[in-house]
Amino acid sequence: MEDKDLVVETTMDWVVETTMDLVAETTMDWVVETTTDWVVETTMDLVAETTMDWVVETTMDLVVETLMDWVVETTTDWVVETTMDLVVEITMDLVVEATMDWVVDHLVEMEEQVDSKLVLAVGTYTEVAQVFSKNKE
Repeated sequence: MEDKDLVVETTMDWVVETTMDLVAETTMDWVVETTTDWVVETTMDLVAETTMDWVVETTMDLVVETLMDWVVETTTDWVVETTMDLVVEITMDLVVEATMDWVVDHLVEMEEQVDSKLVLAVGTYTEVAQVFSKNKE
């Protein structure tokens, strides 16, 4: 019976040892694989998300800053140029109009003075002519 016990004991030892080895190896493989997959996936997600956030934020900042600089510069140039053009045009229109009004007013005034002097001169000439005409008679 001792041989039988020895065989059973040896067989049991082998089964337990083999099963334990298999379970341990399988468990370790599963733990390592799962842990590695999770670490790699989580790290990659984190790196990708952080990198994308940084890239998007930096790119957007750069685009917005550059665009705003361009818009401000272009708008400022346009506003200044347009304003100056309008100021010069309006000022010139006002100066020309005021000058023309002044010239016309003075020409009318001079014409009135000339007309009144002409009337006086014609009246005086007529009177002188009448006096001469009477003297001739």
